[in-house]
Amino acid sequence: MNQYQNQHYISRALIKRFAEKKNGHVKVFYVKWGTWSSKSPRYVFSGFGFTQLLIEGEELDNSLEIEFGKVESSLPITLAALDKAATRPTTELPTKAYENMCWYCAFLLCLSPFAKAKAPADFLLNIHSDLANLKTEVLEKKWNMPAEEIEYYKREVALGKKLIFDAENYLQYLYRVQFIQVCKEMCKIYRFQTTWTVYNSPIDLPLSDIALVEQPLVKENSIRYALPISPRLLLMGKVRTDPNIEPSTQTTINGGELSAQEADYWLHAICASAVVQLASKHQIADVPAIRQRASDVGIKFVKIKNLDAIKEAGTKVFNKKFFLRPVSQEEHDNFISTCVEK
Repeated sequence: MNQYQNQHYISRALIKRFAEKKNGHVKVFYVKWGTWSSKSPRYVFSGFGFTQLLIEGEELDNSLEIEFGKVESSLPITLAALDKAATRPTTELPTKAYENMCWYCAFLLCLSPFAKAKAPADFLLNIHSDLANLKTEVLEKKWNMPAEEIEYYKREVALGKKLIFDAENYLQYLYRVQFIQVCKEMCKIYRFQTTWTVYNSPIDLPLSDIALVEQPLVKENSIRYALPISPRLLLMGKVRTDPNIEPSTQTTINGGELSAQEADYWLHAICASAVVQLASKHQIADVPAIRQRASDVGIKFVKIKNLDAIKEAGTKVFNKKFFLRPVSQEEHDNFISTCVEK
C-alpha cells in the first residue's frame, strides 16, 4: 500500500460528469499505449503525492492539497450554475460562484502535469529577467542567497551567461514555488480581464489531463482557455492581452452554441493536448489519428520530456541545497529541453 495520498490535479466532481450512469466509471484513453480502459474517477487524473512536498527535516507538507480542497468544495454549486447559464444568452452568476470558477480554472492551470514539467524553465526565465533588471528580492528573501553569490550571478548574466540548476530533487519544490507566484495572478486575470462563455456542443467532448486547454490567438491579441465541464458543455474564457483593457467587475457568463465544425476543432484540440490520459463518457474512435490530424493542421502543444519525473517528484525529498550554475546558451537550451520540448 502506498504511504502517500492519492492526490487529484483535476477534481473528481468534474471527472464524474464524464462517467457512465450505469457504473460511475469513465472511459480512459492512454496516450502512450493507444488503448482504452474503464476506471473509477477516484483513480483518474491523480497520483500518489502529486501535490505534496517533502523537505528534509520537516513534516510532510500537504497545504496545496488542502487549499485545492477549499476551492473544490464549492465546485458542484458552480458547475450547476454554469449548466443553467448554457441555456440562456447571458447570465449574471452570483459573485461567489463566479469567483469560484475563476479560482478553479487558475488551480487547474497551475496544478497540471505540464505546469510541473515547465516549472524549472519558468523559474529560470524569471530569474534571468530579474538579474538583467537588477532585481534580487526573490533570491534574497525566497532563497536566502548571500549577497556575494547574487552579485556573482549578476556579473555572469551581464556577460551573456545563462543559469541552470545544480541541485537534486528540486522539481516539486519549484512546482510549489511557481504555483504560489502564478495561481493568484491568473485568478485575477480570469476574474477581471476575461470574457466567459459556456458553449453547447453537438458532439461529446472528452476531458484531457491538461484540463484547461490554453491557445494563444496572436492575430486577435488574446488568449483563450477551454475547459470541458461535461461531454456536451465547453467553458471558454477569452483574455485580451492589450494592457490598456479596463478591468471588469461583472460576473456575466454568456451562453452559446458550437457549430459542428467548431466542435470538431475542439475535439481535435482536446485530444491533442493530452499528456498521459483522456477521460470520456464513451470511447472515441481512433484517437491517435485525431491527434495526428490536429498536428497536421497546426494544433500543437509543448511536450513533457520526462513523465516519470513528473509522477515521482512529490515523493522525492528535497534537501534545500539549491545552487545555480552559469553556463553557455547551448548548455542552457539543452537543460530546458530535458523538461519540455516544442
